[in-house]
Formats: sequence, structure tokens, C-alpha cells
Amino acid sequence: MRIERKKKRELKLPEGRKIGVGLPSGAVSDETLAKAIYNHFGTADIPARPFITNALRDNRLKYRRMMADMAGPILRGELTSDDAMARLAEIAVADVKAEMVKAKPHNAADTVRKKGSDNPLIEGGAMQRGITWRRDP
Repeated sequence: MRIERKKKRELKLPEGRKIGVGLPSGAVSDETLAKAIYNHFGTADIPARPFITNALRDNRLKYRRMMADMAGPILRGELTSDDAMARLAEIAVADVKAEMVKAKPHNAADTVRKKGSDNPLIEGGAMQRGITWRRDP
């Protein structure tokens, strides 16, 4: 029984099948994309708030469990690998959006006075709405 479980967990998608989660080029304005990059990686004036990296890293065990749970239905023909990838991607998108809500460090007091919010990643909502996924070829 252990051998079967191990084999299911080692099931890999065909070579080159990947999911990208984030703000793909063309999904948001250049301005929104620039704000996301500045916030994710930080600048001289903006502390790094790696919301995509943190969300995907913090949930990687959940994603592995999901993939293992979907292996059986895929092998039995009850679920296509494309549908499994889409399910996983939608969960990852939700995780990134949730990470944006709890982003730290919060805005500085001066920034809160200017923008009216202490959350640096939610102002206006364009960045959060722009989080999506795509299949990488």
C-alpha cells in the first residue's frame, strides 16, 4: 500500500506543464504592474512585501496534498489534468489575494494619512483584482 501512495505522490504532469500565478503581462495596466513589482520586491523607499512568494511558499504543502488527492481521479479518467491544474490554480489565486490582505509591514503613518489605509496592497483594489493564473506553455 505504501508503494502505491508513493507512486501517486510522484505523479508528474507532462513535461513543460506549469501554472503561473500572479499578474501576467497584459492582465493589468503597466502602472498597476509596476506597483505590484515595487511592493513585492521593495525599493529604496518601499519595504518588500513578497505577497506572491509568501502565499505560494506558505501553502505548498496544501498544493502537494491537492495534487496527490487528484492523482487517483486523473488516473481513473474522472478528472482531466487540465481541470486539476485549473482547480489548483484557482486555490493559489485565492491564497495570493488573501496574503495581500494580511501584508506586512503596514503603511507608514504618513502614508496612511495620505491614502486612508494602512494596507499597502489593497489601495483601489486593482492589484488584487489583477491576480490571476495561466498555463505556461
